[in-house]
Amino acid sequence: MRALVLNCTLKASPEPSNTDQLTDVVVEALEKAEVEVSRIRLADRNVKPGG
Repeated sequence: MRALVLNCTLKASPEPSNTDQLTDVVVEALEKAEVEVSRIRLADRNVKPGG
């Protein structure tokens, strides 16, 4: 099984965020269940608002 975790913090890397700490908890739990996890921090990407 695979999972994609989207971190929607407004802070770009490497600035720490509470959301990043929460994703760490989620990723750890998924990896214990032998899930292959990928993460994307959206603030580090060029994601334009939709409408």
